[in-house]
Amino acid sequence: MNPQTHEDDPYPAVPAHSWCVKTVPLGRAAIAGIAAAAGFPLVIAILDVVQRDFLIQTDPRLDPLVSNPVSAHELGPYGLAQHLNFLLTGLLVGLFGEGLYRALPRSHWARATRIALIVLGFGIALGVFTLDVANTQTWHGRIHAVGFLILVFASMVVPFVLAAALLRNPRVRWLVWLALGVGIATVVVVFVPNPKGSYSNWFGPASKLHLLITFGFLEAIAIWLWTSGRSQATRLGT
Repeated sequence: MNPQTHEDDPYPAVPAHSWCVKTVPLGRAAIAGIAAAAGFPLVIAILDVVQRDFLIQTDPRLDPLVSNPVSAHELGPYGLAQHLNFLLTGLLVGLFGEGLYRALPRSHWARATRIALIVLGFGIALGVFTLDVANTQTWHGRIHAVGFLILVFASMVVPFVLAAALLRNPRVRWLVWLALGVGIATVVVVFVPNPKGSYSNWFGPASKLHLLITFGFLEAIAIWLWTSGRSQATRLGT
């Protein structure tokens, strides 16, 4: 009987036959995911503190203690920081999607995961266009709104397609269950209306929960990609 080689294993955690060639791209992609998932909510948290007075004066409902004024931060004195936060995070999420695709077993679901993450990054990046204020309607406000819808839709799709991409790999079964749980939680947060009858994701504390679920999941996946790649490189002596 011939000894089993890596080529006999159709579901490697990270493709060992190509790790020596792709260490840098995969490593950078993992770092991009880690930075995006941690940096986006961190910048928002800082802006919640430094721009709270401005937000309350603009509209008491924008108080960060009771709401999630992510886009409204663009209107404040430090609005440039949030514009850059949207743009850079979107680009980093797209880069992360490319790197994660390289680490997944080749399948239609892997390609779907790649596309879903790129779409998610695109939706986030569209947030760089300033939202509309009050009853005004502008071209950039419409683009911002479209970006938000893309973000919400993609955030529901990513966990399920990733779970499908990893379903036949017993070594990451925990990740499959995590992805399914995150996907279900995201759908619930987005579509279950609040007691007043309006959808909770559009405005209010549930929006914070959606943000934390989405970016917390991305952080977990990015860390997994990083640790899997490093352990594979160690086994190969690189």
